[in-house]
Amino acid sequence: MFTLQSLQGKGPGLYVRCLFLCSLSTFAISGGGAVRDLYDRFYLTLTDSIPCFRLTNADSQIGCSGSDTNTRGVVHYVQSQSDLEWLLHHSPHPPYIALMEPAPFTSVNVPRLRDSSRVNGILLKYDSRNTHPDDVEFFSAERKCPNKDFGVDSCNDSSPWNPYTNGTSLSFSDFGDFPIFAVTNDTFMEVLECFQSHNAGGDGGIIDYPLCAAEMVADMLTAKNTETCFRRAKLLTLQVNGVELCDPLGDKNVWGSIFELNEERLGQKAILLATKLDSIAFFPYLSWGANNELAGVATLMAVLETIGNLRREGTLLSLEHPILYSFFHGESWDYIGSSRMVYDMERNNFPENFGPKFSHDSIMDYLELTNLGLFDNERPVTYYHNKTSSVLLSRLVAISSETHTGMTLAPSDRVDLPVASLQRFLRRNSTFSGAILSDFNEEFRSKFYGSRYDNEGIFNQNGSNLSTVSRQLANLATSITWALLDVAGANFSDGNNDTYKADANTINDILECFLVNTDCDTFKRVLTQSQANELENRPLHRYVTVDTTTNSETIITYALAADFTGVYINGSGDIVNDSIPCGQCSSIASQLSEDNSQVTVLQQYVNGSDNMCFCVKSFVHYHTAVSPAFVEKDYSSHEYSTWVESRWRFINLRIYLVTYPLQEVAFFFCGLAMIFIALFLAVQATRKSDKIFNTYAVVHSPMRLTAADRAASIDLSDFEDSDVSPPDTRERFNSGGASNIQEQ
Repeated sequence: MFTLQSLQGKGPGLYVRCLFLCSLSTFAISGGGAVRDLYDRFYLTLTDSIPCFRLTNADSQIGCSGSDTNTRGVVHYVQSQSDLEWLLHHSPHPPYIALMEPAPFTSVNVPRLRDSSRVNGILLKYDSRNTHPDDVEFFSAERKCPNKDFGVDSCNDSSPWNPYTNGTSLSFSDFGDFPIFAVTNDTFMEVLECFQSHNAGGDGGIIDYPLCAAEMVADMLTAKNTETCFRRAKLLTLQVNGVELCDPLGDKNVWGSIFELNEERLGQKAILLATKLDSIAFFPYLSWGANNELAGVATLMAVLETIGNLRREGTLLSLEHPILYSFFHGESWDYIGSSRMVYDMERNNFPENFGPKFSHDSIMDYLELTNLGLFDNERPVTYYHNKTSSVLLSRLVAISSETHTGMTLAPSDRVDLPVASLQRFLRRNSTFSGAILSDFNEEFRSKFYGSRYDNEGIFNQNGSNLSTVSRQLANLATSITWALLDVAGANFSDGNNDTYKADANTINDILECFLVNTDCDTFKRVLTQSQANELENRPLHRYVTVDTTTNSETIITYALAADFTGVYINGSGDIVNDSIPCGQCSSIASQLSEDNSQVTVLQQYVNGSDNMCFCVKSFVHYHTAVSPAFVEKDYSSHEYSTWVESRWRFINLRIYLVTYPLQEVAFFFCGLAMIFIALFLAVQATRKSDKIFNTYAVVHSPMRLTAADRAASIDLSDFEDSDVSPPDTRERFNSGGASNIQEQ
């Protein structure tokens, strides 16, 4: 923790540089340890911070950067609008670093701070407990029309889907060399204590030096746009192998089927049930996405579990039309995942690793779940949005009116479609049958769309809570399951398909695990032991990141889908209900994978056992979720997403005390004087070394003896009783001795 005593006498800038210069002699003696101690005396490095970083697309750059040359400033605490105005117009010691509470961090205020010459950066407080500040009524860093121009419908600012931006879209603004860091409560309090001890006087006044200051470094490598990034990287690669300045956004879609897709089903059109896997926020690694789109993920999982239970029980025997499901990744960044699936379908390359192949026309119906969970408690309504007819939607509407599932379906009053993956399919074929289900009618219900506040707390408003939301989503999942199996032509052993219901506990567990504590039993149950050991007691962000890694949410979603839709098998591949030795599971997994590339076999360790596993056989798969623009190397494309994330040199946050400027100058010149004096003394000592040091030792040292002196100094009596001959000193010193000494 920060203490006042830990920073007493600390001051950066020229003063510190002066002291560093003066410490060179100590560095030579101690191997650098003393200089490290000196650094620690002057700076307090802070952890638990998340930087805003730079991204680019075909046209522009967004986000933040900050080199170590222009990101220092005196800390000022901005708690209210009046604090911010004082900072912008009356602050006496610029430049500043704004230490901000969430309330004044708005899409109006932040650009003002960026454009001011008096402010060099922002440190923003965020609550790691995922609660909502009482003084923040609404906040969205997303655009008013997300993913505009990459679907079939583009809303306008006069009639937006997201009316809560309140100014510029922060997530898609360019802040240039202006760093913005989010810091946890503990780190925020360390900086605040430093500010209160040194910068805040009585009645809001300012005391004199030393002042608490901060340095924020997040030096990004890319700039301008994606094409420029790859061009510069290519030029640098000609000089140094393997130079990368940026990486495409991307990961993997998770998709699968209930039954195996064999050649007999090639002519059968399929039904696709989908949602998106990722989310977005101004700080991407704080993208929790409870309403956007985790509720849809949990609802789809509940549907898969319900159908999987019917299959495992032997109630569901077959389907006339295959049921496919997909969790699209990277959808927040101009539909990365769905664009790639449509692209591969057009080129007869979906699935990627096995057949039969599905074309765009192989999908007979499509249903997408988006922005769910914020229902009216008294009369929960799910709105549907569609531009074309949908048999599945018609059956779903009929079921909701005929039965008492507790969920009403109603049409949206808007003609245009909201942001959804369906738009990419319709862009390819305007007659594509599909619909979107949401909790909103004409605009988003969430006042925190695309922000870090889209967390667990969003479900705990207006008298609702996570349990209530889970029950409402389970009712919707039940209706979807009934309609889905009906339209798919399910063949049941008992002829009855309307007595089963989706499990609200499953939805509640998935929401809690993602939003509250990743280190939960639901996740541990479906992961390997090594994967489970990496889980932490914290929420799981759902930023897509870059295409070089597979994210945790992707792996977990894959494992959950396999568990919900799969069956348990033994070492012979027969369906069982019991666990088997893990070694047998590994053997049958290898055998089945060789025989059929569609089959996925996962090991689930039995609690309390190191060698017994449930061996789960399913038909769940990964599909590349990287934009087709990077396949075609068309970095200026406006048809496909071109978003890339910049690499960076260094990220660091530290605080220190800054002294009076004239005092720094005085110390600087003092340091220069000390250096010149030291150099003068060293030169004089070298020139007059014969007089200063021991004359005999210098004149008569072995290095200065002549050959004659060396010969005379050898006592030949030492060799009288020996078979060894005395050395030929003339030959030694006249034929190579001097040159050998120089080489050594």
